Amino acid sequence: MVLLKCSNLIALKYAYRIPRGRKLYNRCREFRCIHSAWKRAMTVLIHKKGDPADPGNWRPIALCSTIAKLYTICLAAHIAD
Repeated sequence: MVLLKCSNLIALKYAYRIPRGRKLYNRCREFRCIHSAWKRAMTVLIHKKGDPADPGNWRPIALCSTIAKLYTICLAAHIAD
């Protein structure tokens, strides 16, 4: 959990400083619209431990667009301020 918080802070620190990133973020907020590809995620199952035949031994992970993650991190920070 700490690693996730650190990665979010690093992403927020650098994503908003990039002029293109800032412009894209502001445009998305202005038009209240994001690209449809950002709304898609691919779910992958990761085996935890134990018997692979037992469905309870698998955990789903959602793989999302990196730019969508950066956008949501910036948006969450903006809302929190």
